Amino acid sequence: MLARLRREISGSIQPYRMNKQELITFAAFTSSFSPECSQKLRELTARAELKDCSECLAYMLECCVRLEQEALLE
Repeated sequence: MLARLRREISGSIQPYRMNKQELITFAAFTSSFSPECSQKLRELTARAELKDCSECLAYMLECCVRLEQEALLE
């Protein structure tokens, strides 16, 4: 979604709570993902508009976890 927003609206849109530390902090709310999702994540790492998310994407691939932002609602 972030890549799409940056392409279609503004390249200056900043990610919100989309980083490695959030994945670590909220590990109890993460879930695993399918091989298909793993392939999509690898494709996302190649996108120039997501270069600032590379650490988060790498962690997701390494640990095979994902975190829905809805889990962060307080």
